[in-house]
Amino acid sequence: MSKLKCLAVFAILAVANSALADLSLQELNPNALHNSADALDVDNNGLVSPLDALIIINHLQPKTSTQVQASILSSDPTFFLDTSNDHLVSPIDALLVINHLAVVPEPSAMVSGALGVLLLAGYAWRRRRFRA
Repeated sequence: MSKLKCLAVFAILAVANSALADLSLQELNPNALHNSADALDVDNNGLVSPLDALIIINHLQPKTSTQVQASILSSDPTFFLDTSNDHLVSPIDALLVINHLAVVPEPSAMVSGALGVLLLAGYAWRRRRFRA
């Protein structure tokens, strides 16, 4: 085997070994700030709401992201502020929640819309009935 082939094989083995080490380290030390059941549900109430983005924004406002991470771990373990699972609380975490809310409508908005359509249909039917 030539030196070049040996170096290539060694490099591939080193990268594979490093990837396995990183994977096993993540399995042993999961991110305490990340909700594994629903990554965007910051307050763990089962819903993704504007409050989830607001919680992240409020924690980011007075501090830098690394100071926030240290303070959160020591003070309030009930919030899962790392929605991106990058082991940092940063503005991207709030942005992920906001983008989700912009694309997926809230269930209450869908119910209100359906109720409005039903009321409008009932009103139209009633006006029509009394005209005849």
